[in-house]
Order: sequence, then C-alpha cells, then structure tokens
Amino acid sequence: MTGKKKKNDFNRVISLFSWCWWKDLWFLWWFDFLWKKYKKNNFNILWASDIIQNCCDSYKYNIWDHVICSDIKEIDAKKLPDTDIVIWWFPCQDFSLAWKRLWTNSDRWNLFLEMLRVVKEKTPKIFIAENVKWIISLNKWKTLEYIKNEFSLLWYKVEHYLLNASNYWVPQNRERVFIIGVQEEYNVSFNIPEFHNEKVNSFNAINELWWKEDDEKIYNHNQYSKAKKSKWQWNKPINKDKPAPTIRAEHHWNIEFHYNETRRLTVRECARLQSFPDNFIFQSSASANYKQVWNAVPPVLAWHIAQEIELMLNKINVMDSK
Repeated sequence: MTGKKKKNDFNRVISLFSWCWWKDLWFLWWFDFLWKKYKKNNFNILWASDIIQNCCDSYKYNIWDHVICSDIKEIDAKKLPDTDIVIWWFPCQDFSLAWKRLWTNSDRWNLFLEMLRVVKEKTPKIFIAENVKWIISLNKWKTLEYIKNEFSLLWYKVEHYLLNASNYWVPQNRERVFIIGVQEEYNVSFNIPEFHNEKVNSFNAINELWWKEDDEKIYNHNQYSKAKKSKWQWNKPINKDKPAPTIRAEHHWNIEFHYNETRRLTVRECARLQSFPDNFIFQSSASANYKQVWNAVPPVLAWHIAQEIELMLNKINVMDSK
C-alpha cells in the first residue's frame, strides 16, 4: 500500500435500493431500542439510491440528503465512488410465495442484473444482499445457486445465511436470507451474530402505546388502516405473549390487529415490532409508511450484521496495509 489513507477512506459504503434506511442508518449511527443502546458503527456511507420518492423523503429527513432518487438502470456505475462495500436489497416479491414464480422473466429479476453490473464495475471487498427465505427452497429453479455462481465468476467467495430477527432482540418472528460475498483473495468469513437467550414479545414492545393514538408526541402513531376485520383478509390479533408474526406490507391486506383493540396496528406500533427507534419519523401517508416499515430489514438485526462486517473489514484492512 502506498501513502497513508485518510479516515474516510476506510469502510466506504455504497447503498443500492436503500428503501430509506435499514442498511444505511444502522451501518452508520448509534440508536436506542427497548432499553438497549446500539453504538455507532465505523462506516462511511458515500452514496445511496432508491427509485421510490416517499422512501427518499424519509431517508433525507432522518439521515441526510445524499440519497439519489433514480432508476438504477439509469445510473452509470463508472461514475459511482470507489467503495469497500456494496449493500443492497432487491425486491423480494418475485421470490415470495405470495407472487407468481416468474423471476427470471420479471423486471424485478432484471434489477439483480443491475446489481451484478455495479459490483462488477466497483469491485467492492464485500457485498451484502437480502431477500426472503423462500429463495433457499427454490431448488427446482436453482435461483440462489444461479445468484451465487454469477458472483463467483467475478472472483467472490459467496455464502448465504438464514437469520430470524426474533433471535436478536427484535419483537418479530421474521426470517430473511443474507447473501454475503468477499473477494477471494481475502481469507475472511462472516460469522453469524450470537443469538440472544431471550425473545421480546409484542406486549413488551408496544403496550405502552396503548390508547395513545392521539398523542402527537408519538410520531406516526395516529396513522393506521381503518379497514375492518374480515375473514377474507385473514386478519387476526397478534399474540401479546410472543414475538409478532411477519406482517406483510400491503395497507389493506394482512396487517394484523392489536391484541386489545378492534383496530389494526398503527404505523408506530409496526415500527416498534420492526425495531425502529421512536425518533425515526416516516414522511408519507399511512399506506406508504406501512410499506416503508415492513419492507425494511429490522434495524436491530441489521446492526448485528454490520458489527460482523466491520470485524471482517478490519481484518482486510490489516492485510492491505502489509
């Protein structure tokens, strides 16, 4: 290595499909959630993008204005800053059981190819991707194998990990797959974060919000779907004694009801179940905010992943300094 690196030359990050926060805020900031403090991670977010305007609005309000609201297909990868990490979330609907399985012919699948394009151009030391757990079980179509193979052709060692957010102090039973690639020249591996011995139930997460829907000091708590309970929408109250189930992002479909109320969960209650701190303010309508909350990776889980990625990068930086 020639010359001395500046502080902001280490642990540089590019974020694609930022969906307004999960990767960026929890890779960068400290925050509090349910009596626990999560320290600041040592990352430098250089550039972020998303195509959805209300997500960009929440990003700008809560983080800063470096996010680009644009279609990734229109972005010239050569003009992106040099980076150590690329983190991205590609839309999961084409891999979910709730959608027709048409992934390799879909627009969303083509977004994966755009991510491949960026990684090929910027050659980060590490990349991280997230998707639904069903991507593992699609052996007939060999979807995950295809994804991993495409990156291995770019000289990355690629592994995938199935993690449940409820094992990490998140009051929600939510399983997601993380695909992590490291340049083959580096002999480092991702270690699965250590599980917590106890789980947080829904009661401990949201009960203090009960009957406070009109309290303006609790952001986004007066936003909730007015749709009534219907057997055709499979609605039912959440179990207060367990972590919440994985709740879908649709405004009028499958948003569970409060255990003590005859209404659906508010945006703030959903944010609590997803492990967002209360000072994160969503900048749109109830319908859009529900989607922002539930399409994000739980921030506390993302923080634990970021901790392990930082350890990996520390080892890589030592190798590069020799």
